[in-house]
Amino acid sequence: MWISETELKPNRIDMQELSLFAQDNWRPTARLTLTPGVRWEYGPPPVAQNPIQRDRRPSDLFGPRADPPLWKGRLTNFAPRLGVAYRLDQEGRTVLRGGAGLYFDSSLAAASDLLNGIPFTLWQVASPLPETTGSMRSLISYGFPADLRLPKVWQWNASIERSLNGSSVLSMAYVGSAGRLLLRREVDGALGSNLVRSAELTNRGEANYHGLQVQLRRRMSRRLQAMVSYSWSHSLDNASTDSMLHWAGDGYSPRNDYGSSDFDARHALSAAFRAESGQRRSPLLREWSLQGFFRARSGFPINVQLAEAAMGASFANIFRPDLVAGAPLWLASAGSPGGRELNRAAFVEPGGVRQGTLGRNAIAGLGMAQTDLSLSREFALGARQRLQFRMDAFNVFNNAQFGDPVRFLASPLFGQSSSMLNVMLGTGTPASGLSPNFQVGGPRSVQASLRWRF
Repeated sequence: MWISETELKPNRIDMQELSLFAQDNWRPTARLTLTPGVRWEYGPPPVAQNPIQRDRRPSDLFGPRADPPLWKGRLTNFAPRLGVAYRLDQEGRTVLRGGAGLYFDSSLAAASDLLNGIPFTLWQVASPLPETTGSMRSLISYGFPADLRLPKVWQWNASIERSLNGSSVLSMAYVGSAGRLLLRREVDGALGSNLVRSAELTNRGEANYHGLQVQLRRRMSRRLQAMVSYSWSHSLDNASTDSMLHWAGDGYSPRNDYGSSDFDARHALSAAFRAESGQRRSPLLREWSLQGFFRARSGFPINVQLAEAAMGASFANIFRPDLVAGAPLWLASAGSPGGRELNRAAFVEPGGVRQGTLGRNAIAGLGMAQTDLSLSREFALGARQRLQFRMDAFNVFNNAQFGDPVRFLASPLFGQSSSMLNVMLGTGTPASGLSPNFQVGGPRSVQASLRWRF
């Protein structure tokens, strides 16, 4: 007979990481400062003490173990980096900075899948498949290739900062990065077949980022200062998370999924001010502080798909529809939150088993703008004690911020916003890790607090 999972001992894995870092500061001249450094990463594969392996018979489980490692530990993961700062004038009012470096993602959280019995874990999902009749069951086996490597990211930046009239600072910066060998879960096989499918954690993910940042900080007076910043950026990848499944069957390539990242926000504007009342004659007006913060950004991309699940599991890349040429993507709708909705007639299901002509994340979603205010004062209670009163107002103007519309064509609510923005960003469930109460885009809320320091 076969041993069942419940008859095995509790599982445990040991994960180890080793990192060494060296850095030096060198000033060749009075104006030039160099900061070279290097980091070495070593991430051996995890080891399971009592791995769950359903494909073994009782005689195998109690015999000698000679399991190969999940991947090879590499001793050549050296990550150099260099920082440069140069004063263009003697007074130091204009400073040029730059830097570049290689970084390895040594914390492979996906390696904890070993707790489920990698590489022999089977997840069974049942769902009627559109290309077959009746209910089919798919078995998904999660595993690692023997040549899995640590993901690596090249990062670089250059900036110039200029002091204006002693009360303002203007800075401009360019930031870039290129991620290679990133983790991407891929499922291979033929659609409609009732076979075990392998979800392999590959290194076929890639990402690129380019951004321009401008910031102005100004002290308006002794008790008033302000800051405004703007950034234009574009983040692209073929997988924005290593936890989602990606279909990699015949005719599918990771390159077909290369597009804007799920979290790409092309334009972002923020402004803030701080005003202090100072030592006023009236005790009720002195030492108050008022702070304001305004933020606005363009929308995140929308990845339109035919349905939320295929073969009983959620996939990040199948299936996207064909785009109808000449049809508008958005329609004005007085009955829809936000005043517009996606045009259902602009998308059609592709014929056969293929990816549609609509690219991944090709549609820009709804933007956001919000203003927050904060009022605070600190009272002295003796020599060492302080009592701070603070009142915060979030979305003080109570602007309605709607989440992106439903993106699955099979849903009767396709194209319409079904929630406020704060619920979209944080569902409040353990899986999301975020709480809607702490996300932007919710209704106006006010909170008051007292803090006693002693």
